[in-house]
Amino acid sequence: MIRKIKCFVCFAALLCMIATSVPVGAVKPSTNRNWLKNSPKENIFSIDGTDKEFVLLETTDSDTSTFFVFAKDFYGNMPFDTGGSPVFDPTNTKNVGFWLNNGLLSSGFVGENRKTFKLPDGIIEHIDTNHEWKIEAGENTPAHSVTCGVCLPSQEEVLKHKDKIGVEDGIKDADVYTAHGWMLRDVYIGPLSFRYNAPDEGFDGFGDIFSWDTAGKGIAIRPVFYLDKEFFKEVKLDLNNIGVNVISMIKKMYSMDDLQNIYTDEELWDVFGYKSGIMITVPGFTDKNGEKVEDLAEQDYINVIVDLKSTMVNACDVMTLSVLYGSDNCPISFARKRFGMNSGENKTVNIGMTLKETYKEKGAYIKVYVLRSGNCLNAISNAVRIPLAAEKAAESAEDNTYVALP
Repeated sequence: MIRKIKCFVCFAALLCMIATSVPVGAVKPSTNRNWLKNSPKENIFSIDGTDKEFVLLETTDSDTSTFFVFAKDFYGNMPFDTGGSPVFDPTNTKNVGFWLNNGLLSSGFVGENRKTFKLPDGIIEHIDTNHEWKIEAGENTPAHSVTCGVCLPSQEEVLKHKDKIGVEDGIKDADVYTAHGWMLRDVYIGPLSFRYNAPDEGFDGFGDIFSWDTAGKGIAIRPVFYLDKEFFKEVKLDLNNIGVNVISMIKKMYSMDDLQNIYTDEELWDVFGYKSGIMITVPGFTDKNGEKVEDLAEQDYINVIVDLKSTMVNACDVMTLSVLYGSDNCPISFARKRFGMNSGENKTVNIGMTLKETYKEKGAYIKVYVLRSGNCLNAISNAVRIPLAAEKAAESAEDNTYVALP
């Protein structure tokens, strides 16, 4: 009986030792069956002229760590720490943390097929290299922070942003062996990584976070970093690969003037939805004698009355252009007037133009807009389209129908 009691006490003590080997409050691997296979397009962006994609996770009030960004692509695979440490450490030359902030930024990762995986220069130049990253407590590892520019995501960050992060994101087709997983910076018993199951067909959303050995290869690297507030103002994005949430953020963060060094006015209007520098309306028309015109189809000559309101910061020389289009949307003739426009100025101008009898047909119309004078005639206003049909002309002019520029 005494022997049984002693065995029970020893077994209980062993359980206590195991339970207390991980500090209270330590990070524990989390399993979640509702992961997304691919990162949603609305949060993705890439730099013009590059093929690397990134996910915008969140925006902060900091000028140096403004945009929290997650790499959609994979940047190689390597041991977490060749010296055996399970702790993310950017000062340890044997640790993946050191490589992320040195080798990845200078030369990148060279895969087995000699393909180089490297962050675009536009990204590197705007990374906050002094960001403080939290490291959760683990076995024999108290909670602490490290300071560096490029990091691995934490379990907490992945769970927080799981509706923005795709766990597969082409990993099966990546040019590096990944074992269907990617590193995290937290440590439990060993360093954590995310692994998702890879069924032969389809994707069932299952994935888990688990500990693994420090020297093992085959776990992919998907870095995270913070970009400074100047990034989106100084680095042009690929406008064919920019998510609606990224566009919305940029429009809230920057004025149109902030972005004119890297985008044309047309791009700022058409892609980002900024309002034009000059707003125009067409309240009506007169004939050659100055009499009000109701039916454009009955006129050989008209004066187009254009009201202009400048919202530009600086004064500039402009040209108001009135174009007659046929029913096939091809321009037939045009009239123009040049003048100066001050910041905040309101002005009314008349543009005289001849309406050719041949093109008074169903579907013909006039379009009016303003160009900035100079070598490059860039449009700087909304466009007003006026059908020549009598019953529609007055309505269009009154409502100031806005259409895309030709």
